[in-house]
Amino acid sequence: MSFVGQNYGAGRMDRVQGSVKKGLRIFMLMTVIMSAAIIAIAPTALRIFTEDEAVLSTTHTVILYFVPFYFIWTAIEVLSGTLRGCGDTKPVLITGIGICCFRVLWVLIAYRLFPTLLCVSISYIISWSLTLAAMAVYYRRSRLNASA
Repeated sequence: MSFVGQNYGAGRMDRVQGSVKKGLRIFMLMTVIMSAAIIAIAPTALRIFTEDEAVLSTTHTVILYFVPFYFIWTAIEVLSGTLRGCGDTKPVLITGIGICCFRVLWVLIAYRLFPTLLCVSISYIISWSLTLAAMAVYYRRSRLNASA
């Protein structure tokens, strides 16, 4: 956000847009590497916290549901941070509606029909995906791309 804010203030939109592209590449690569590592070491690492087989099984299942999709959250953060660095506060609303409001509605509707861990976990993946789509559309239409 600081880098973006400084370059936005200096009128260096080329650097702002370049930082988004590089940021997405770097953070996506890091997220994929870290996600693979988490999935690989989870069965062993979880034993640091508990030996309860039910807890280990459930926690490992949650990791397998969530971790492969963390790259979606990474993209949300890069776009949101870029926009906020330029003084735009709407990404907070997009994230709040896309993440919080969607999940509340999901629990009130879908979870009542399908009360499973998978149902709750899917709400995260769907909410991240919807939020990323909304953030990407908003970013593309923002003043950051007016000169692009």
